[in-house]
Amino acid sequence: LDDAGFFGSLSSFFGDLEGKKKKKKEKNAPIEVGGGGDTVHVFSLASGQLYERFLKIMMQSVVENTKSKVKFWFLSNFLSPQFKSLVPKMAAKLGFEVELVTYQWPKWLHRQS
Repeated sequence: LDDAGFFGSLSSFFGDLEGKKKKKKEKNAPIEVGGGGDTVHVFSLASGQLYERFLKIMMQSVVENTKSKVKFWFLSNFLSPQFKSLVPKMAAKLGFEVELVTYQWPKWLHRQS
């Protein structure tokens, strides 16, 4: 076995691994939606503390992985008081907009049980 061939194959192998790492980093770069001035609107519903925890993780991830402005819309009917008080603080810290909307069941539609 030729030493240059063996070491050459090792260096090309590790070079390929380094190239894959670079591609992976490029793949996880923040994305820009639209022309940059657009706002990404995210509507979500959480019923329970576990789903509220998932929402916090999702909100942080969306804000960190997009270059566009982000606005979250939540149904306040199903949110805990703790989450309602936390959301404006997160919005100020992470730099996104948030809107709490209240849903009212239509009077003409029979309620489901």
